[in-house]
Amino acid sequence: VLVLVGTLLLFFATFSRYASASAFEDAGMQRADGASLVKTVERLDLAAALDKTNDVYYRSLSSALLLLAEELSQQASVDTDAVSDSISASLDYANRAMELSSQQVLNWSHLGRVYTDIASVTADADLAAISAYKETVRLAPNHPRYHALLGQAYLLRANRLIPFLQSEDEELVRESEAERTSVLASAASS
Repeated sequence: VLVLVGTLLLFFATFSRYASASAFEDAGMQRADGASLVKTVERLDLAAALDKTNDVYYRSLSSALLLLAEELSQQASVDTDAVSDSISASLDYANRAMELSSQQVLNWSHLGRVYTDIASVTADADLAAISAYKETVRLAPNHPRYHALLGQAYLLRANRLIPFLQSEDEELVRESEAERTSVLASAASS
């Protein structure tokens, strides 16, 4: 009986991994054939649901949802709830990929990219991008791309501080100038 149960569990695990890999491959093929992002997201979601241990599936799903949010935001009548839901889910899946494999530099880099992409609509996303890219540099200190991405995140933060420099609140202007100077120095040294 125990051998039968063990065999069934092994079969189920093998089948689940095969089905998830098949769904993942299917999503890529559908997208290459011009399928809608919604269909691609559905297939990637199935792949992630069938194999909850594969960070690549979650990272890919996160990317597809970010693209879907961009596509939805460019429609004539924008469904802000759908855009917001796609952004939120993209961020959740990027974090899930990172949690599954926190030493995988691609997961941190992807998380940084998601935060960078949503910085214009999400408070302090630029700071979260800096934090994620700092981790990529820690994990791959000799990789120039990650230093460049960190520098770009610092520049994003510096640019987001510009409106505060126009404030009538002198204290806010001083704080923003000091932070901007610091962030620009960090960008130059990254």
